[in-house]
Amino acid sequence: MPCCARFCMHGLRGRAWSSRLAADLDCDDSNPKAYPDNDEDGYTSDVDCDDSDASSTVVATDADCDGVVTEDDCDDADASMPLMDEDCDGFYDDLEVYLPMDGSVEDQSVNAHSSSTSQITYVDDRNGNSSSAVSFNGSSSYIRISDVMSFDTDDFLAQMQGLLDRGLRHFKFVDRTFNLNIRTSSAILDFFIQHLDKGLFLHFEMIPDRLPEPLKQRLTKFPPGCVQLEIGVQTLNPRISDLISRKLQVDKLCENLSFLRNQTQAHLHVDLIVGLPGESLQSFGEGFNQLLAQKPHEIQIGILKRLRGTPIIRHDQAFQMVYDSEAPYEVLATSDVSFSELQRMKRFARYWDLVANSGRFKRTMQSLCHDQPNPFEAFMNFSDWLYAASGQRHGIALTKLVQLVFNYLTDSPLSQPHGTTAQDLWSDYQESGKSDMPICLRPYLLKTHPTKTVFSNQEVTEKTIKGRSKTPGKANQRQLRHVGP
Repeated sequence: MPCCARFCMHGLRGRAWSSRLAADLDCDDSNPKAYPDNDEDGYTSDVDCDDSDASSTVVATDADCDGVVTEDDCDDADASMPLMDEDCDGFYDDLEVYLPMDGSVEDQSVNAHSSSTSQITYVDDRNGNSSSAVSFNGSSSYIRISDVMSFDTDDFLAQMQGLLDRGLRHFKFVDRTFNLNIRTSSAILDFFIQHLDKGLFLHFEMIPDRLPEPLKQRLTKFPPGCVQLEIGVQTLNPRISDLISRKLQVDKLCENLSFLRNQTQAHLHVDLIVGLPGESLQSFGEGFNQLLAQKPHEIQIGILKRLRGTPIIRHDQAFQMVYDSEAPYEVLATSDVSFSELQRMKRFARYWDLVANSGRFKRTMQSLCHDQPNPFEAFMNFSDWLYAASGQRHGIALTKLVQLVFNYLTDSPLSQPHGTTAQDLWSDYQESGKSDMPICLRPYLLKTHPTKTVFSNQEVTEKTIKGRSKTPGKANQRQLRHVGP
């Protein structure tokens, strides 16, 4: 009944039909023109998409019920209007070219780009549509299709239910347009919210500067260890972002990351790319520090790769881009980053993964990096020292890594106190599920610490000792090490 009434209300908006409403349905039965407020949330049914649920005020002024409130919606009477269209021209904000894929090469977007048929084969898109708007982002390995989420949601969720019934618990969505179509992504999240008791682990890839309120509200409902968000940042330098045709709203990006880190339990995996055309090591370091300040759980540092057919090749001459001739075709040098600097960054990326991303050194990272005036420079110094001391990028045993970190922190120029450093490393070591005290720590701890292992992170303890976790999610141990502050 409420559903039918809602549709009728939208269809008859502005008419004096409510005078015939029964008193028990009318919030103001003394006013013949008043609309009812069935869920008593302060929003009458003419502006409330779901007037049966008082908690759904997030879409209380969403007339077309597309998941975008009126103040952010170009056309709140048309749910098919693109959701991210600030200039209301009918195209997504970062849509550069619209080709109908019918053999025509005329750009039908407002940008009116010229094009040619050289090496173009016209095919149906992934949804079987013969015509589709595509947005070329300039440098990444994907193109964005404006109606990429236009599949039958009910049929899709029925298939997801079938997989759940057969015992599947890990779901990975690898399309980074997940958060473009808010209605579809909301429906998918709502589906999984109903099955949180099944120990799910969900992976979504998202565009960093687009996190509408409906998605925020839903993401807060997932427990620790259940959701991982992979967020492609690439660069925080607006000039470089413009150069590679990748729209960047730094303030919005940081705002969204802050919300996800502080208001949700999602595991945040963000990436930066080394070697982008025009970006120096100094520029990369500044972006790294800015991103690190948002406290994501992991920062994946990747080296730029030249994928066949991507428009990055248009920068080859201007920025002296040199790539490896063998797969995966990584950049070897640019006009702004030398070969030796790129080799340093490859070691930096590897050691960052071992020490920071692994979650095994959460306390120790404060002294090693976070508390330093320039975290990027601090970890680069550690990376250079670690390579000189070990000669290894791979195959470093955990106990050896603990000893190396201990030696670096307690020697000049840092000269951290031996006892405090040993205590931090021992606490980190235990929380990763280990109980054999590394030899380098024993002189400073054996007299004051019992041999019985003490764990301070209960979720990780349960996961490690009993092979199970009390958290509803089924994240792996590496992700569980990041649970907590």
